Amino acid sequence: MTWEEIDARARVLATELSERGAGPTAGVAYDGPTALDAVVLARACLEAGTPLTILPRALRAGATSTVGDHALRATAPALISRQGTLEPWGGGATRTDGEDEDDDPPCVVQLTSGSTGPPTSHVVRRSQLAYQATATQRRSRYEPTDHLVSWLPLYHDMGLIAFLLTPMVLGLDLTLVDPATFARQPLSWPRLIDACQGTVTAAPQFAYSMLARRLAASGADLSSLRIAYNGAEPVQVEASTRFADAAATGCGFDPRALLPVYGLAEATLAVTIPPPGTGVRAVRRNGVVDALLGPPLDGTEIRIRPLEGDDVPDADDLAGEVEVASPSVTTPAGAQGPPEWLATGDLGRLHEGELVVTGRLKEIIIVAGQNVAPHVIEVAVQAVPDVRPGGVAAVALANGADTQAIGVMVETRRPSDALARTVADAVEAAVGSRPAKVELAEPGSIPKTTSGKIRRAAVAAHMGGEVQP
Repeated sequence: MTWEEIDARARVLATELSERGAGPTAGVAYDGPTALDAVVLARACLEAGTPLTILPRALRAGATSTVGDHALRATAPALISRQGTLEPWGGGATRTDGEDEDDDPPCVVQLTSGSTGPPTSHVVRRSQLAYQATATQRRSRYEPTDHLVSWLPLYHDMGLIAFLLTPMVLGLDLTLVDPATFARQPLSWPRLIDACQGTVTAAPQFAYSMLARRLAASGADLSSLRIAYNGAEPVQVEASTRFADAAATGCGFDPRALLPVYGLAEATLAVTIPPPGTGVRAVRRNGVVDALLGPPLDGTEIRIRPLEGDDVPDADDLAGEVEVASPSVTTPAGAQGPPEWLATGDLGRLHEGELVVTGRLKEIIIVAGQNVAPHVIEVAVQAVPDVRPGGVAAVALANGADTQAIGVMVETRRPSDALARTVADAVEAAVGSRPAKVELAEPGSIPKTTSGKIRRAAVAAHMGGEVQP
């Protein structure tokens, strides 16, 4: 179907939305799979000037869930689209930032992942979507001949903004499939890219790690890809390199197409993107290897706020909390405007103008006075044989009144005492401290958000929350 045909359907639906009370402060929620209905509704909401919220899959399953409850309370839509029909919802007016602004209406209400707390909603205005689309087009050098391919969930910012609304705004060719397709058949993703000669795709780290071991069986030709974004969760340099090498050897993939990126829903989406063709690049500091995530988009600024006593925020390689100033920093629902500088809660540094992210501020484990980022532990354990790709979670456990210990939950199909010892040895080699607990679990046991991020508080609670000193 062409964008012109979608526009024709969307104009009819936009009229119905307006007639049924949708508007800048009365939004629409979509409760359904990734399908043509979602695309038409998204275009209709832009046409009608009403904000769209894609409800998380936890709510779609029909079960009462914390994610679903927060989604509806946070966005309070006037209408819900289910199975091609519009139903009223009695939750009240959509919460946007202050009065209606006719010249810049809200177009999306995004939900954060909820990895460190309940999901919160953030209002994206039309100018912010336009900025993201234009800035991404310039940095990634999109051409009219590009074809985007995605299985990412539309309730996640990368799926919605980068792989639905951006190609919609720019008029680029697009192929979407529901995330359940990838979950059932991971090799359907490279085969789809081959079938439609896709040039741009994206996935979180776990998907690339999973495919690295399976690509040889896909029979897919990935030579058409010029950009494969790696984002939405911490980028693991070694695992990314394994995927790039496997894809190059068996599928004709150009390793320089794999691009680690950084973004968050509170900034609409993208904050940094490396130029095309730069591939996975890394820097080493204190024995830890981290990915370079590129410079900020044009018009976006990054600064590092020191955590302890250092008042030189622009010093190169200074570690601290990443803060972002950008035209696309969103307004939390109910607030009067976006913050001047967005405190991301991510730890990182700038290296020669490019961002390096090293962890989450709330997730740092303090062991014997040393700050340990969970992803350093997770990368080390991921290299242990029989550990499932993406199946490692490192957390802080209370160890007495004022100290912490390391807990590690590992997904595996071959649990054994020997594997637990090997995991503990890998942790000690990586960070100099042995974990107090190692728990081996079945695949799928680690609690995660709807966008695949580890819910560390839930992991820590599951592991007992504390250890005896």
